[in-house]
Amino acid sequence: MAIKGQITSYDVVENIIDFSDILNDKKMPSTPLLNKIGILNEPVYSTTYQWYDEAFPILNTELAEAHTAITSGKTTILKVNSAVGILQYSILRVKNTLYRVDSISVDSISGNTLNVTLLSSADESHVANEVVTIVSNSALEGADYVDGHYNPLIERENYTQIFKDYVKITGTQDAVRRKVRGAILAQEIDNKMKRLRVMLERAAWLGIRSKPNVNDAPRLMGGIDWFITNNSTGIIATSDLSVTTPPPNFEADFKAFLGQIYDVRGSVNEAWMNPVTMEHFLKLGEDALIIDQYSEQAGRNVKMYVSQYGETALNMSPDIPPNVIYVVDTSNIKIRPLVNRQFQFE
Repeated sequence: MAIKGQITSYDVVENIIDFSDILNDKKMPSTPLLNKIGILNEPVYSTTYQWYDEAFPILNTELAEAHTAITSGKTTILKVNSAVGILQYSILRVKNTLYRVDSISVDSISGNTLNVTLLSSADESHVANEVVTIVSNSALEGADYVDGHYNPLIERENYTQIFKDYVKITGTQDAVRRKVRGAILAQEIDNKMKRLRVMLERAAWLGIRSKPNVNDAPRLMGGIDWFITNNSTGIIATSDLSVTTPPPNFEADFKAFLGQIYDVRGSVNEAWMNPVTMEHFLKLGEDALIIDQYSEQAGRNVKMYVSQYGETALNMSPDIPPNVIYVVDTSNIKIRPLVNRQFQFE
């Protein structure tokens, strides 16, 4: 018995062509982030991808209440907001005064009490919320292990998102193959891949992470903005970056922002922003910037911002909203495909 039916070309497995390498090599001015980080050939094996990040090291806490300077003796107490990261014999600094921790008492009612020995020549009075810096952790020779400064790993997850676009060809399978390999369709494929790359770049910055419980809506991957604003370990600073009125304290506020990141040992090597926001840097003095002197374009081509925290590369992306600056370490950002679901042409 003969069976008649219709088969479409994408039902034939042999027709599938992997375009991942071409998409990755298609560097475009409108996709600067993807140009820098690329698309890894290492796939993930689940629509939910999980990994672990290290928390910022705990180097400071604050006084929970005011401290009155002692006038005699060498021992006193300090009340702190958190004792995490502080061990017996830790050395602490509050303003200009050094203390050694003799013992730690953690109580849900009375709070975190540190019995300390004054190491400086004289004690000082301190106000509540004064910063307490952990200068170092020390121990007696042969002392037992104490798990007091371990930074727990932070579990993260993101979801895979399907990006689709179409170029339609009709005809027999042989005719379609000839058209795919010829110049007739090359331009259309090129245009679609450019669009896919632009949409992927935009999702990498601004994607809102979402995974519906049922298959009635698409999965969405979270972008850089989502992870910064939805994780407590991110550092967020707010300031007036209005483009209509130049912010009077722009440089001071930006330096303070870099200082917050620097103090917890974060990376301040890269800043990303909209070209509109870049205008604020163009107005700064020559001593704050490293300028590309060999650029053929008119005006100043600013590459780096220089501060006491080091050199910060200034990068632009059209997908970042105006008046927002992201300071991120792009070596920690990865784009990975779902296994067997790389960018393909069917």
